[in-house]
Amino acid sequence: MTFIKSSTHNDRVILVHAAPMRDEQLNTIASVVLMSDVTEQKRLEQAQKDFISNASHELRTPISSLKGFVELLESGAKDKKDVRDSFLRTMQSEIDRLQRLVEELFVLAQYDSGGAQLKLEECDVDKLIEDVYAVASPIADSSGINIHRMVETGLPKTSCDRDKIVQVLLSFVDNAIKHSEPGTTISLTARSVGKNGVEVGVTDEGVGISPDDLHKIFDRFYHKPADKSGPKGAGLGLSIAKEIIDAHGSRVSVRSKPGQGSSFLFTLKASANGAGVKP
Repeated sequence: MTFIKSSTHNDRVILVHAAPMRDEQLNTIASVVLMSDVTEQKRLEQAQKDFISNASHELRTPISSLKGFVELLESGAKDKKDVRDSFLRTMQSEIDRLQRLVEELFVLAQYDSGGAQLKLEECDVDKLIEDVYAVASPIADSSGINIHRMVETGLPKTSCDRDKIVQVLLSFVDNAIKHSEPGTTISLTARSVGKNGVEVGVTDEGVGISPDDLHKIFDRFYHKPADKSGPKGAGLGLSIAKEIIDAHGSRVSVRSKPGQGSSFLFTLKASANGAGVKP
């Protein structure tokens, strides 16, 4: 009889296969034991289960909300103009939320399957930062938060998917705004590193991230315990940002201390034609 059992030891999952062997001529009995480290396999299986569970929960919330409003409208609320208009505005907001969630899930599925493609082009980082600032500045102003640029002069041109890098930086800015108080400052930064790289990032003066949370912030559907009240996303923005940076052959570095703000940084490679200093 074959014996199969998994066992956990020091955070590792070991799968043990044992099978008896008999040698009739020598009248001996022995066993063959095979042990396999299946920790990563089990981790991926659990991650898949968690992903499905969390996605189902996030989808269920706006759907339940929409269903509730439709039932209220059908029960007579549609006859009261002010109530009806308020319900319709809320329903539109829930539909937008549902659409964003589905789009984010689709993007993550593309990266997981290797189907996401980068459209690499030669980019001026200072122009890219300027475009991010133009979009982010009104949003920061509406929250009473200052935003400014700290861009080193003479940066080399980089090779990147411009639209996706803009998406990453806007995601970092959005995250910074959510965890910053009015009167504080968010900085869009860019500086040369090494011979052929440009470090780009977003720095804030917000609440910071505790060491216990630091390694979780890129997990899918993760919500920081200190999140402010009000509308929240699904917790996929930073996960998508990390996937985009990984696809560029870089990685996101996070520096943060509770009460002292946070910095989200990554490095872009200089393009073949832009390794020198710009004129």
